[in-house]
Amino acid sequence: MKYLKQSQNEPLNKDLLLKAAMACNFYEDLTGKDIFPSLASEKLVMYFSNVVNNDNCWYYENIFYFNSVTQLLSPTHLYGFSLKLLEYVKKEKIDSKIWYDLSLNALLNVVFSLIKKDLQKAENLLEKLDTLEIMDLYAEETIREKFMNSLICYAKNNDSTEMINLFKYLDFLGLKKMKSDFQVAFTQIAEIYDR
Repeated sequence: MKYLKQSQNEPLNKDLLLKAAMACNFYEDLTGKDIFPSLASEKLVMYFSNVVNNDNCWYYENIFYFNSVTQLLSPTHLYGFSLKLLEYVKKEKIDSKIWYDLSLNALLNVVFSLIKKDLQKAENLLEKLDTLEIMDLYAEETIREKFMNSLICYAKNNDSTEMINLFKYLDFLGLKKMKSDFQVAFTQIAEIYDR
């Protein structure tokens, strides 16, 4: 919370703003409570608006920060910035595995955040994400994409069959950490969409 207090006292200190945003993002993800002030949120939107308005040039740092603040942005901003990032990834043909991996994870994190906030936008973004050619080199991201599909299916139909099957596959593959992370995420979505 130190960065949050400091960022409120500075006119627009990018580093403090982004550190505060990341801390608030993690806090919201763990507690469900949004403590990010609206003025700071406006500054965050302005920061990413500058990224997309600057020839839609997403440097690694910008993708990293975007990936780390998805809980804090409105569905409209999340969706709009994500479409620009997706456009950038397609246009630039990123060769660096680390950079491409971060981009895919950022987009998948946005899908998850949108599932919590706006299911239709989440579904639309996931469909657009399917247009990327994700090679076997990105198997973890492919599994995460399947998980997002399962979450959407659950949210729309209150049917956890796909989720149960995915958990069985993860057990079979010995991916215990991934299964544990997915179970936590599924619990968050179930709390929102439990009918």
